[in-house]
Amino acid sequence: KMNSPEYGAQAFLWWRPETADRDLGLMRDAGMTWVKQIFAWQDIEGASKGAFNWVNADQAVNTANAKGIDMLARLDNAPNWAAPGCNNPAKKQMGPAKNTQDWVDFLTVFVTRYKGRIRAYEIWNEPNLSREWCGRPPNPTEYAALLKASYTKIKSIDPNAMIVSGGLTPTTQNDSQAMSDSQFMERMYTAMGNKSDGYFDVLGVHAPGFKAPPEVSPDDIAKNALYNNGEGALGRVYGFRHTEDIRKIMVAKGDSAKQIAILEFGWTSDTLHPAFA
Repeated sequence: KMNSPEYGAQAFLWWRPETADRDLGLMRDAGMTWVKQIFAWQDIEGASKGAFNWVNADQAVNTANAKGIDMLARLDNAPNWAAPGCNNPAKKQMGPAKNTQDWVDFLTVFVTRYKGRIRAYEIWNEPNLSREWCGRPPNPTEYAALLKASYTKIKSIDPNAMIVSGGLTPTTQNDSQAMSDSQFMERMYTAMGNKSDGYFDVLGVHAPGFKAPPEVSPDDIAKNALYNNGEGALGRVYGFRHTEDIRKIMVAKGDSAKQIAILEFGWTSDTLHPAFA
Protein backbone atom coordinates (compact mmCIF):
# COMPACT_ATOMS: atom_id res chain seq x y z
CA LYS A 1 0.00 0.00 0.00
CA MET A 2 1.15 3.53 -0.75
CA ASN A 3 1.23 6.47 1.58
CA SER A 4 -1.31 9.04 0.49
CA PRO A 5 -0.24 11.04 -1.31
CA GLU A 6 2.97 9.93 -2.96
CA TYR A 7 4.14 11.90 -5.97
CA GLY A 8 6.01 11.04 -9.12
CA ALA A 9 6.32 11.79 -12.80
CA GLN A 10 6.53 9.91 -16.05
CA ALA A 11 9.97 9.89 -17.61
CA PHE A 12 11.55 8.59 -20.78
CA LEU A 13 14.54 6.71 -19.44
CA TRP A 14 14.70 4.34 -22.38
CA TRP A 15 16.69 5.85 -25.22
CA ARG A 16 18.62 8.65 -23.53
CA PRO A 17 20.54 7.37 -20.50
CA GLU A 18 22.45 10.66 -20.30
CA THR A 19 19.23 12.56 -19.62
CA ALA A 20 17.67 9.80 -17.53
CA ASP A 21 20.10 10.38 -14.68
CA ARG A 22 19.50 14.14 -14.85
CA ASP A 23 15.71 13.83 -14.93
CA LEU A 24 15.56 11.40 -12.02
CA GLY A 25 17.81 13.71 -10.04
CA LEU A 26 15.43 16.61 -10.70
CA MET A 27 12.47 14.48 -9.59
CA ARG A 28 14.21 13.45 -6.40
CA ASP A 29 15.22 17.06 -5.63
CA ALA A 30 11.57 18.09 -6.11
CA GLY A 31 10.49 15.55 -3.51
CA MET A 32 9.07 12.99 -5.91
CA THR A 33 9.47 9.36 -4.92
CA TRP A 34 8.08 7.59 -8.02
CA VAL A 35 8.91 7.39 -11.69
CA LYS A 36 6.60 5.88 -14.29
CA GLN A 37 8.34 4.25 -17.23
CA ILE A 38 6.90 2.51 -20.29
CA PHE A 39 8.33 -0.94 -21.01
CA ALA A 40 6.94 -1.84 -24.42
CA TRP A 41 6.92 -5.59 -24.91
CA GLN A 42 7.81 -5.13 -28.58
CA ASP A 43 11.00 -3.28 -27.61
CA ILE A 44 12.17 -6.15 -25.40
CA GLU A 45 11.02 -9.30 -27.19
CA GLY A 46 10.22 -7.86 -30.57
CA ALA A 47 12.20 -10.04 -32.97
CA SER A 48 10.70 -13.39 -32.02
CA LYS A 49 9.51 -15.32 -28.98
CA GLY A 50 12.41 -15.84 -26.61
CA ALA A 51 14.69 -13.27 -28.30
CA PHE A 52 15.17 -10.66 -25.58
CA ASN A 53 17.02 -7.35 -25.62
CA TRP A 54 17.44 -6.06 -22.09
CA VAL A 55 19.93 -3.24 -22.67
CA ASN A 56 17.56 -0.28 -22.36
CA ALA A 57 15.26 -1.91 -19.81
CA ASP A 58 18.22 -2.69 -17.55
CA GLN A 59 19.48 0.86 -17.91
CA ALA A 60 16.11 2.32 -16.89
CA VAL A 61 15.70 0.08 -13.85
CA ASN A 62 19.33 0.45 -12.75
CA THR A 63 19.15 4.24 -12.94
CA ALA A 64 15.94 4.45 -10.91
CA ASN A 65 17.28 2.04 -8.32
CA ALA A 66 20.50 4.00 -8.03
CA LYS A 67 18.53 7.20 -7.37
CA GLY A 68 16.34 5.48 -4.77
CA ILE A 69 13.15 6.23 -6.70
CA ASP A 70 10.33 3.70 -6.84
CA MET A 71 9.36 2.55 -10.31
CA LEU A 72 5.94 2.01 -11.82
CA ALA A 73 6.44 -0.09 -14.96
CA ARG A 74 3.77 0.30 -17.61
CA LEU A 75 3.67 -2.96 -19.58
CA ASP A 76 1.88 -3.12 -22.94
CA ASN A 77 2.30 -3.16 -26.72
CA ALA A 78 2.60 -6.71 -28.01
CA PRO A 79 5.16 -7.38 -30.77
CA ASN A 80 3.98 -8.29 -34.26
CA TRP A 81 4.74 -11.96 -33.82
CA ALA A 82 2.38 -12.12 -30.81
CA ALA A 83 -0.31 -9.77 -32.14
CA PRO A 84 -0.30 -9.95 -35.95
CA GLY A 85 -1.72 -6.83 -37.54
CA CYS A 86 -2.19 -4.97 -34.27
CA ASN A 87 0.89 -2.79 -34.21
CA ASN A 88 0.45 0.30 -36.38
CA PRO A 89 2.62 3.27 -35.32
CA ALA A 90 1.06 5.51 -37.98
CA LYS A 91 -2.30 5.13 -36.20
CA LYS A 92 -0.67 5.04 -32.76
CA GLN A 93 -2.26 1.61 -32.52
CA MET A 94 -1.21 -1.38 -30.47
CA GLY A 95 -2.95 -4.41 -29.04
CA PRO A 96 -2.80 -7.41 -26.73
CA ALA A 97 -1.37 -10.79 -27.69
CA LYS A 98 -3.53 -13.13 -29.71
CA ASN A 99 -2.52 -15.88 -27.30
CA THR A 100 -2.51 -14.65 -23.69
CA GLN A 101 0.02 -17.34 -22.79
CA ASP A 102 2.65 -15.48 -24.82
CA TRP A 103 1.98 -12.41 -22.66
CA VAL A 104 2.17 -14.48 -19.47
CA ASP A 105 5.46 -15.99 -20.64
CA PHE A 106 6.86 -12.50 -21.19
CA LEU A 107 5.70 -11.39 -17.73
CA THR A 108 7.36 -14.45 -16.21
CA VAL A 109 10.76 -13.51 -17.60
CA PHE A 110 10.36 -9.78 -17.01
CA VAL A 111 9.20 -9.97 -13.40
CA THR A 112 11.73 -12.67 -12.52
CA ARG A 113 14.51 -10.40 -13.84
CA TYR A 114 13.39 -7.36 -11.84
CA LYS A 115 11.88 -8.97 -8.76
CA GLY A 116 12.19 -6.64 -5.79
CA ARG A 117 13.45 -3.80 -8.00
CA ILE A 118 10.16 -2.63 -9.52
CA ARG A 119 7.55 -1.67 -6.94
CA ALA A 120 4.46 -1.60 -9.15
CA TYR A 121 3.22 -2.77 -12.55
CA GLU A 122 0.56 -1.06 -14.66
CA ILE A 123 -1.16 -3.60 -16.89
CA TRP A 124 -1.78 -2.01 -20.28
CA ASN A 125 -2.84 1.56 -21.00
CA GLU A 126 -6.20 3.06 -21.91
CA PRO A 127 -7.91 -0.22 -22.86
CA ASN A 128 -11.13 1.77 -23.32
CA LEU A 129 -9.75 3.02 -26.65
CA SER A 130 -9.85 0.95 -29.81
CA ARG A 131 -6.36 2.08 -30.82
CA GLU A 132 -4.97 0.46 -27.68
CA TRP A 133 -6.95 -2.74 -28.32
CA CYS A 134 -5.81 -3.77 -31.81
CA GLY A 135 -8.35 -1.55 -33.53
CA ARG A 136 -11.18 -3.62 -32.08
CA PRO A 137 -14.01 -2.16 -30.00
CA PRO A 138 -12.99 -1.76 -26.35
CA ASN A 139 -13.87 -4.90 -24.41
CA PRO A 140 -13.93 -4.68 -20.59
CA THR A 141 -14.44 -8.46 -20.26
CA GLU A 142 -11.35 -9.24 -22.33
CA TYR A 143 -9.35 -6.66 -20.40
CA ALA A 144 -10.47 -8.10 -17.06
CA ALA A 145 -9.25 -11.53 -18.19
CA LEU A 146 -5.88 -10.05 -19.20
CA LEU A 147 -5.66 -8.25 -15.87
CA LYS A 148 -6.38 -11.43 -13.90
CA ALA A 149 -3.82 -13.49 -15.82
CA SER A 150 -1.24 -10.75 -15.26
CA TYR A 151 -2.03 -10.39 -11.55
CA THR A 152 -1.81 -14.11 -10.95
CA LYS A 153 1.54 -14.49 -12.70
CA ILE A 154 3.23 -11.41 -11.26
CA LYS A 155 2.12 -12.17 -7.70
CA SER A 156 3.36 -15.75 -8.01
CA ILE A 157 6.86 -14.38 -8.67
CA ASP A 158 6.91 -11.16 -6.63
CA PRO A 159 4.13 -11.13 -4.01
CA ASN A 160 5.16 -7.68 -2.80
CA ALA A 161 4.68 -6.01 -6.18
CA MET A 162 1.62 -3.81 -6.59
CA ILE A 163 -0.62 -4.40 -9.60
CA VAL A 164 -2.23 -1.26 -11.02
CA SER A 165 -5.05 -1.46 -13.54
CA GLY A 166 -4.50 0.34 -16.84
CA GLY A 167 -5.40 4.01 -16.70
CA LEU A 168 -8.59 4.82 -18.62
CA THR A 169 -9.13 7.82 -20.86
CA PRO A 170 -11.99 10.16 -19.83
CA THR A 171 -14.11 10.47 -22.97
CA THR A 172 -17.71 11.10 -23.94
CA GLN A 173 -17.36 8.87 -26.98
CA ASN A 174 -19.22 5.55 -26.86
CA ASP A 175 -18.86 3.59 -30.09
CA SER A 176 -16.54 1.11 -31.75
CA GLN A 177 -13.60 3.47 -31.21
CA ALA A 178 -13.97 4.33 -27.55
CA MET A 179 -15.96 3.67 -24.41
CA SER A 180 -16.40 6.11 -21.55
CA ASP A 181 -14.19 5.36 -18.59
CA SER A 182 -17.20 5.13 -16.25
CA GLN A 183 -18.99 2.61 -18.46
CA PHE A 184 -15.81 0.61 -18.99
CA MET A 185 -15.27 0.53 -15.23
CA GLU A 186 -18.81 -0.65 -14.55
CA ARG A 187 -18.50 -3.45 -17.11
CA MET A 188 -15.04 -4.38 -15.92
CA TYR A 189 -16.34 -4.81 -12.37
CA THR A 190 -19.18 -6.95 -13.69
CA ALA A 191 -16.66 -9.14 -15.51
CA MET A 192 -14.66 -9.43 -12.29
CA GLY A 193 -17.73 -10.57 -10.37
CA ASN A 194 -17.78 -7.13 -8.68
CA LYS A 195 -14.63 -8.07 -6.77
CA SER A 196 -11.20 -6.65 -7.63
CA ASP A 197 -9.26 -9.10 -5.45
CA GLY A 198 -7.13 -11.21 -7.75
CA TYR A 199 -7.27 -8.53 -10.46
CA PHE A 200 -5.57 -5.39 -9.12
CA ASP A 201 -4.27 -3.78 -5.93
CA VAL A 202 -4.61 -0.17 -7.05
CA LEU A 203 -7.02 1.33 -9.58
CA GLY A 204 -5.27 3.37 -12.26
CA VAL A 205 -6.99 6.48 -13.65
CA HIS A 206 -6.16 9.32 -16.00
CA ALA A 207 -7.22 12.81 -14.96
CA PRO A 208 -6.62 15.42 -17.64
CA GLY A 209 -7.91 18.81 -16.53
CA PHE A 210 -8.58 20.00 -20.08
CA LYS A 211 -9.32 23.72 -19.52
CA ALA A 212 -11.29 23.56 -16.26
CA PRO A 213 -9.43 24.78 -13.18
CA PRO A 214 -8.41 21.89 -10.93
CA GLU A 215 -10.83 22.78 -8.16
CA VAL A 216 -13.96 22.79 -10.36
CA SER A 217 -16.30 19.89 -9.61
CA PRO A 218 -17.77 17.61 -12.29
CA ASP A 219 -21.23 18.94 -11.41
CA ASP A 220 -20.11 22.50 -12.10
CA ILE A 221 -18.37 21.49 -15.32
CA ALA A 222 -21.61 19.87 -16.50
CA LYS A 223 -23.39 23.22 -16.04
CA ASN A 224 -20.79 25.34 -17.79
CA ALA A 225 -20.47 25.14 -21.57
CA LEU A 226 -17.11 26.91 -21.32
CA TYR A 227 -15.73 23.78 -19.63
CA ASN A 228 -17.93 20.94 -20.90
CA ASN A 229 -17.33 21.53 -24.64
CA GLY A 230 -21.06 22.11 -25.11
CA GLU A 231 -21.86 18.51 -24.15
CA GLY A 232 -23.76 19.23 -20.97
CA ALA A 233 -23.84 16.42 -18.42
CA LEU A 234 -21.70 14.19 -20.64
CA GLY A 235 -18.95 16.79 -20.47
CA ARG A 236 -18.46 16.35 -16.72
CA VAL A 237 -15.51 14.16 -17.68
CA TYR A 238 -13.59 17.25 -18.82
CA GLY A 239 -11.98 18.04 -15.49
CA PHE A 240 -9.44 16.75 -13.01
CA ARG A 241 -12.08 15.97 -10.40
CA HIS A 242 -13.85 13.50 -12.67
CA THR A 243 -11.73 11.03 -10.71
CA GLU A 244 -14.35 11.48 -7.99
CA ASP A 245 -16.95 9.94 -10.32
CA ILE A 246 -14.69 6.94 -10.79
CA ARG A 247 -14.14 6.70 -7.05
CA LYS A 248 -17.91 6.54 -6.51
CA ILE A 249 -18.03 3.43 -8.71
CA MET A 250 -15.31 1.80 -6.59
CA VAL A 251 -17.17 2.62 -3.38
CA ALA A 252 -20.47 1.31 -4.79
CA LYS A 253 -18.69 -1.97 -5.59
CA GLY A 254 -17.39 -2.27 -2.03
CA ASP A 255 -13.85 -1.36 -3.05
CA SER A 256 -13.39 1.71 -0.87
CA ALA A 257 -10.38 0.18 0.91
CA LYS A 258 -8.35 0.18 -2.30
CA GLN A 259 -6.41 3.18 -3.48
CA ILE A 260 -6.46 5.11 -6.74
CA ALA A 261 -3.29 6.06 -8.59
CA ILE A 262 -3.56 9.03 -10.96
CA LEU A 263 -1.24 7.90 -13.72
CA GLU A 264 -1.60 10.84 -16.11
CA PHE A 265 -2.89 14.35 -15.57
CA GLY A 266 -2.34 17.89 -16.75
CA TRP A 267 -3.92 20.95 -18.34
CA THR A 268 -3.68 21.65 -22.04
CA SER A 269 -2.02 24.70 -23.56
CA ASP A 270 -3.17 23.71 -27.06
CA THR A 271 -4.10 26.77 -29.13
CA LEU A 272 -5.07 24.75 -32.21
CA HIS A 273 -8.20 23.30 -30.62
CA PRO A 274 -9.83 26.23 -28.77
CA ALA A 275 -12.56 24.08 -27.22
CA PHE A 276 -9.91 22.67 -24.92
CA ALA A 277 -7.37 25.49 -24.84
